[in-house]
Amino acid sequence: MRRTGWIVRVSVASALGTSALFFAVDPTLAPMARAGVQVPTLAWTLSNLHPGQASQLTIEFRNQVAQPWSGLIIIPPTGSRSRLSLAASPGLGSARSALLSGGRLLVSFSVPKRIPYAQLRLSGWVNPNQVGWTAPPKVWFLPVHGRPVAAPPLGPRLLSAGLATSLSGSAAGKGVQLNWRLVPDTAVPFSRLDLALPVELGSPISASVATSMGRWRQSRLVISRTSIGVTVILPKAVKLSRGAKLDITLVWPARPTSISDLPLPVSLSTLRGLSLAVGAGARTPAVLAPPACGAYRSANYIAVENSLPGVRVNPFESVAPWRAPTGWAGVTSAQCGDRVAMHVSSARSYQIIAYRLGWYSGTGTRLVYRSGPLPPVVQPAPHLVTGLNLVSTDWAVTSYLSIGTAWTPGDYLLELVNNLGATTTVPLVIRDDANHTAILVQESVLTWQAYNNFGGYSLYHGPDRQTGDRARAVTFDRPYAVGSVDSSGDSSSMVGDAAFVRFVERSGLNVTYWTDLDLQQQPELLSQHRALVLLGHSEYWTQEMRAAVTAARDSGLSLAFLGANNIYWRARLVPNATGQLRTMVVYRNANEDPIRSANYVTVRFRDPPSNQPEQTLVGVQYDCLGADAPLLVTDPTAWVYAGTGLTAGSELAHLVYGETDRVQSVLGAPSVQVLAQSPLTCGFGGSSSSDMTYYSTTPGSGVFAAGTLGWLPALDGQETAIPFTPSERIAVAQITLNVLTAFAAGNAPASVASG
Repeated sequence: MRRTGWIVRVSVASALGTSALFFAVDPTLAPMARAGVQVPTLAWTLSNLHPGQASQLTIEFRNQVAQPWSGLIIIPPTGSRSRLSLAASPGLGSARSALLSGGRLLVSFSVPKRIPYAQLRLSGWVNPNQVGWTAPPKVWFLPVHGRPVAAPPLGPRLLSAGLATSLSGSAAGKGVQLNWRLVPDTAVPFSRLDLALPVELGSPISASVATSMGRWRQSRLVISRTSIGVTVILPKAVKLSRGAKLDITLVWPARPTSISDLPLPVSLSTLRGLSLAVGAGARTPAVLAPPACGAYRSANYIAVENSLPGVRVNPFESVAPWRAPTGWAGVTSAQCGDRVAMHVSSARSYQIIAYRLGWYSGTGTRLVYRSGPLPPVVQPAPHLVTGLNLVSTDWAVTSYLSIGTAWTPGDYLLELVNNLGATTTVPLVIRDDANHTAILVQESVLTWQAYNNFGGYSLYHGPDRQTGDRARAVTFDRPYAVGSVDSSGDSSSMVGDAAFVRFVERSGLNVTYWTDLDLQQQPELLSQHRALVLLGHSEYWTQEMRAAVTAARDSGLSLAFLGANNIYWRARLVPNATGQLRTMVVYRNANEDPIRSANYVTVRFRDPPSNQPEQTLVGVQYDCLGADAPLLVTDPTAWVYAGTGLTAGSELAHLVYGETDRVQSVLGAPSVQVLAQSPLTCGFGGSSSSDMTYYSTTPGSGVFAAGTLGWLPALDGQETAIPFTPSERIAVAQITLNVLTAFAAGNAPASVASG
């Protein structure tokens, strides 16, 4: 036991480690600030301020000094009463709270020596019968060693005002006006207003903003798919009347047909993003806000991200899935500032835990988010659309995930775990549309969904495992199946891609991520990058996707196909009831498909009436299933082999595995350099070969194709079902690194066509 001033810190050692308990010996806490001690900067927010209702206190701080801290004591204003529960951002370890005498709140945690931003969120009753504190609380910092240190006065205050809502206008395409009336603390002048309005945008909109607060010096309106952000800065601080009005006008081009159809949450409980910043005179106060989206970007941000502590868990492995929660996300990808709607069905209370995939010193995952306990909700049974055999779930939104700055772009698994420990997972990609990294990694969610047989149907089989009653359309509005050989999205889809993620993030190359649905909807973003990496099995593409990538290749975008059986089936995407492209149609037979257009009929790209063999873009095309053969090096002088030590005739055992591609006689195909040509026997008994190829396009750019599904497993240092040797893994990793670094630098050599 070590006495530190008026606080006693007790260290308790056990087999599990060392814990710290705090007891207040003297609640008066006489001033003990020490000269020269730097402390974190602070701001505070009160949210949900309605008399007689629960409120929320948030203390935000940055610790950019060398002093590590172990806790805070929060002293409310005289006469205030508090009964609060604690939630802390991931940067604060082992956060706990205890209520002391006099309404003082003790919060203990561990803070690294430097942390750019962190939050303590204290939810519950602040004042049961009043609107809220009228003065900031006092805060004392508890250092790991030494006496408590008084924080400087907290400022500026952020107040989440109460809001009253009304709607006007109903004609489709004529505009729907939302009127928000502010209910601020009239005793305090304000000079800035920030509003984050959560929405579900099923179709494009336009928007405008106006206020009744007089002239403003600056206003900003930012629209994303799940939120509308409004910032208004006044020329001087003003006292707002309780009737202050903010008008936002939203215009849909076709939908909705009435106000009742609006996909907008308008209840006050959803409006947690409004803040009014205290100001004095003409100067806008320096409000301490969370780091701006994109603040993570740097020349080595992937290395910085992977220096964070990881956790050694296997989120791919579902536990007792027959009694676990199941669910799906309202989007396949999101970015900072978005709110992701979760649709979950669970007979028991459950939590959502988010893991980011990466290297993390070999652990492979980082814990990014853990929700509190969520109540059980049993959703309706899946609905089957006969004829198409389309299985969908019309499930209500059960919660939202707010994607903040802690969600570095990458591949994520959302683990749904109930109070029995049973789990399933939901994949989610976090992207950054403004990031201009040289390398863009694409996840093939269309292919994941094609293999998903939740409800008994995939694009391959029906419940009887026969192809005749397979689905002709599948939707993302359903969970991924678990424990089925047809299941793809829960484990086997992203688990293969995770091998590449671990490899590329260990290498320190800066990459960013998106999905093929993002390619469909934002193809212009390809121009921000030098290389597009396609992982594993990217089998299902739309005509729009292929046209966009072909045009980007011709403009200098390099392509790396690190798998096989790419761009094989043409798919069509159609909107769901909310207007989002969430349903994929694939008949596989031109005679069945009601749309016979050569560019949109859902057959193989190589087949009539399309006649667009995938080899004209990839350089090879799908040929064989069930292969298991060594990769045979045929052109060791090629630049991709630099640093591998491989020579002509070198073999990499088992690298040609599963599905494979080869060069075929195709009209209009590019002349390629065959880097490896490997004889094999297909699973159905025929003899063939697998080809690894490269061809150059514009100067410094090119297209690399591995030609085998064994490529990604060979990148991984973790155990796989394929028995690769360490030397084989090293060789595959070096080839991949050679390709990526050349593509990223824009200096890929010209190809030498094989004879």
